[in-house]
Amino acid sequence: MSKGPWSNDEDELLKNLVEETPKKQNQIHWVEIGRRMSSRTSKQCRERYRHHLDPTINQSSLSEEEKGLIWECLTKGITSHATIAKLIPGRTPLQIKNYIYREKAKEKARIKAKMSLPNICNVSATRKLGNLRRN
Repeated sequence: MSKGPWSNDEDELLKNLVEETPKKQNQIHWVEIGRRMSSRTSKQCRERYRHHLDPTINQSSLSEEEKGLIWECLTKGITSHATIAKLIPGRTPLQIKNYIYREKAKEKARIKAKMSLPNICNVSATRKLGNLRRN
């Protein structure tokens, strides 16, 4: 079994197998696809297809409307990435999760930058300078 990045050949083979493999009750038979894809497990195949290769996935950046809907859900206490993804057609739970974590990391970095020693020192020095000018 392979670990690591998928090759273009593996992606093409997986897409072809998904199209060719008979569906059971309208469901993709991932165990069968995994058997036929000797280099990857059925779980790897399912995850790769669902998160990256499925043609119904919107691969573009999130729109402002989609971002707003995500934050609206979070403020209402809806924290399940899967639940939020169901409200935004063409988006996967992984895309939602990555967006939320990326935004939280940016916010954390902004707060950390504001609390850095140079910023605190500059504020303190500015206050002292202002007090000297008043005297």
